[in-house]
Amino acid sequence: MKISPKPRYAPRYDGPAGPLGCHVTDAGGVDKAPEKARRLGATAMQIFTRSPRMWRASPIPSDRAAKFAAARATHGIVAAVAHAIYLLNLASARDDLWRRSIDVFSDDIERCALLGIDRLVLHPGAGGDASLAERRRRVLAALKEVVRRTAGVPVTILLETTAGGRGTVGADLADMAWLIDHHPRPERLGVCLDSCHLFAAGQPLHEPDSLARLIDEIERTIGLAKIGCWHLNDSLGEWNSHRDRHARLGKGKIGQDFFARLLHEPRFFGVPKILEVPGGDKAFAGDLRLLARLAR
Repeated sequence: MKISPKPRYAPRYDGPAGPLGCHVTDAGGVDKAPEKARRLGATAMQIFTRSPRMWRASPIPSDRAAKFAAARATHGIVAAVAHAIYLLNLASARDDLWRRSIDVFSDDIERCALLGIDRLVLHPGAGGDASLAERRRRVLAALKEVVRRTAGVPVTILLETTAGGRGTVGADLADMAWLIDHHPRPERLGVCLDSCHLFAAGQPLHEPDSLARLIDEIERTIGLAKIGCWHLNDSLGEWNSHRDRHARLGKGKIGQDFFARLLHEPRFFGVPKILEVPGGDKAFAGDLRLLARLAR
């Protein structure tokens, strides 16, 4: 009888700076994602619960959701985050797109709950030529409706910082603070900080005191308790370029020093830190090893 070889798992980091992980595809079924993350050396992961470039999605069978939960436990994936699909735009001035975004995002929250995922990351959106005040109001109205539809669902919406540019919401932490402060259920909202986006939007993460200054700004605006996830990406674009171009850690304009400082910052211990770098599984495994070295 032929004996199957034992699966190969990369070494992984289990210290206080973690959990560390990466975005994992659901090819073969969402229940396969935890083992893929474990093979890369992750203790955290991010997934899409549906195709990120399609509005429609098949329901998640209950047995597959149960297998996903069991696989997380088996492979030691202590934090799982989902990302909303790219088509959503809660800031859109087009009523048809705005309503459809609300419908699909509400469904995404329910899909997360079925899988036992308690955090869902969302790009707030872009409103074209509308004023910032109108764009914010549009996103807020959508978030109110989504939370109303999903009342009692234990999933936190994490608004992701954006790189900025024409008509976007979320390039400034003040946008997130306004949305949280004006929402009737602020406990359902949090923030995902993306290092590439922060840098592209004007946070000088390449400077030695940048993390301390960023923390000061967070405390003045949204509060550190609202940070539910980090996306760790270097930037191909220059500082304040508003270019959302991810790079592998240390291969872009931010450099390794910022990520080392972040990993040693106790106020972010326990916050999931997720790689979204280009290069596929090989790049994820390599950058997870780099993070483990920087965290020591």
